[in-house]
Amino acid sequence: MALSTADGIVFAANPAYFRLYGYTPDAVIGNNYAIIFPEGERKAAQELYSYIFHSTTISSTFESTICRADGAERIVESSYNFIMHNGKRVAMISIVRDITQRKKTEEELRINHLKLHLALKFGHMSSWDWA
Repeated sequence: MALSTADGIVFAANPAYFRLYGYTPDAVIGNNYAIIFPEGERKAAQELYSYIFHSTTISSTFESTICRADGAERIVESSYNFIMHNGKRVAMISIVRDITQRKKTEEELRINHLKLHLALKFGHMSSWDWA
């Protein structure tokens, strides 16, 4: 979990946030949240953040690829909401979870399903469920 201002500056985060991204609090607090994205994607991430912060709607969740301090890429699912003061958004609260393993498993299942489909097709066989 992290709290950030309208311009994307992180001003608080929990220990799990630092473990997930591999950054120290000194590297994150007081800096733009886009540090967690691969270098070439940081500008787009900042633009998306600004759009989300100022948009009138809130999306439930979204997925993105982030870059840990050690260079390892992870896939995360983020949800967010806003802290309001006098009817105005003053901070964003982001709740993030690592879904890298889930995405890898889903991809492996997709590939195995495709292989089974091809094997059945070229073997002139079929399959059915016993319900």
